[in-house]
Amino acid sequence: MTLISKNYKARIQISFEAPTGKSTLIAKSIYSALDPEIRHSSDSGATTRISISIPDLLIEVESEDIPKLRALVNSYLRLVNVAYKCIV
Repeated sequence: MTLISKNYKARIQISFEAPTGKSTLIAKSIYSALDPEIRHSSDSGATTRISISIPDLLIEVESEDIPKLRALVNSYLRLVNVAYKCIV
């Protein structure tokens, strides 16, 4: 029997709508809050990248299995939601 390793990917694009100039500030603030968390996570079998494309925040998650991917996506969406609520 041969095991085939698959990687599962999720790409999340979050747009912020706010008065002129504030959407850029919100995106940059949330990026700054999440970047250390993503950079220093040591989850084997998963990679996460975050980038900013004003006024959008892009989060890309890649994992070896679907449950881990789902858990990471949910965690990062919760972190974005908490950061957004703290800012606004």
